[in-house]
Amino acid sequence: MREEQDIDEFRYLGFRRFLPVGALSHRVECYWSTGSILSPQTVFTETLYPDGGASLSIDLGSPDRSSCFQFNSAISRSQFSSSSLILSIRFRPGALFHLFGISPQDCNDIVVPVQHLLTPIQLSRFFALVDSLTPSDVISSLTKIEEWLLEIELSTERSTGRVERALAQLAPTDTVESMAEAAGTSVRTLERQFRLEVGMTPSQVLQYRRMKLARAQLSLSNTHLAKVALICGFYDQAHFTRTFTRFVGETPSTYRSRKLSDIYKT
Repeated sequence: MREEQDIDEFRYLGFRRFLPVGALSHRVECYWSTGSILSPQTVFTETLYPDGGASLSIDLGSPDRSSCFQFNSAISRSQFSSSSLILSIRFRPGALFHLFGISPQDCNDIVVPVQHLLTPIQLSRFFALVDSLTPSDVISSLTKIEEWLLEIELSTERSTGRVERALAQLAPTDTVESMAEAAGTSVRTLERQFRLEVGMTPSQVLQYRRMKLARAQLSLSNTHLAKVALICGFYDQAHFTRTFTRFVGETPSTYRSRKLSDIYKT
């Protein structure tokens, strides 16, 4: 596990982001923490964008260390407190199903306590993990979480399926047909498996992947919008602008101006 440096987003929340070890990089996008039990309480509301992934969050500041799964298929607004220490795992698409046997459809656009989705054996091991976490030592706590995930990954005997093959080779310029071809199956079969394992269709995952790449491009550079459109798999700027505006709720130019302004203010 390695901590990323120079993180500008959510800096006022004490946001820290960590990258997983290589053996988990296909399951986990990152770990993150926000807040501190020693900080004065200030509540912030942030916009969260779906990307096909899911989260498992542990609130170390709550008396019972409440832990919940969440999978968003639409833009959501969530509240964060600077005085509440939260540790979270951001899973890649399909990871919940392959690690825990959970379909994201079971926690679609709602926060679901872990005890409603994990099996008794899984729950016993998870609660033992949570009890061992130290609020004053984020790195130690996340290291224990990663070790727990590694144990699950290494003990899970599942062959690489159609969905994993399609996701592993997914590029912004792909189509649903090319995804099905890469997975060695029909479009209809792939769509059925994606709904079960990822919680959405291949076309939705592809669109979210393009939008995530677009938001990153717009946040970090002044690249011309026509070039951003091509990088993200769109054939013209107008189509890109319409899709981005529908998905994000603001035009690419407005989004870029706001994000760059936020960076300069920090």
